[in-house]
Amino acid sequence: MGILSNLTLLGGLLILTGVISTGTITTGGIHIYNNFKDYKCGNINIGILVGIISLILLVVNLLLYAVSCVKKKSLVFPSLLIIGSLIYNVYLYNKLDESCELFYKTHEHNLWNYYIYYLITLLVNIVLIFVGFIYNCCSK
Repeated sequence: MGILSNLTLLGGLLILTGVISTGTITTGGIHIYNNFKDYKCGNINIGILVGIISLILLVVNLLLYAVSCVKKKSLVFPSLLIIGSLIYNVYLYNKLDESCELFYKTHEHNLWNYYIYYLITLLVNIVLIFVGFIYNCCSK
């Protein structure tokens, strides 16, 4: 019974991470496709694209893990990519000059709101991944 509950919790964390990632890929992919040029100020478009590619790699590895039972170590590389994309996006956020920030916050408020939502989603994925890894290590 104890092993089954451990697997269920870890599996639930992986499924939740996959669902959030897939939702972000879908909405982010459509959003960035429709508004790629609008995010040009501050190179935020590149930051979003890097994050979406990282999330795609994470979802592919989660699916491979679920279907073929590849080792959990295969989730380390995409997890590092997610962390790297969050760091890059935070760097872009902090590097924005006043004109870009004013542009996004006043003229393109929806674009700015999406970008903040996107950053929060990356952060939530990282937290879920860390909780999953820590739980997996502690349960052994």
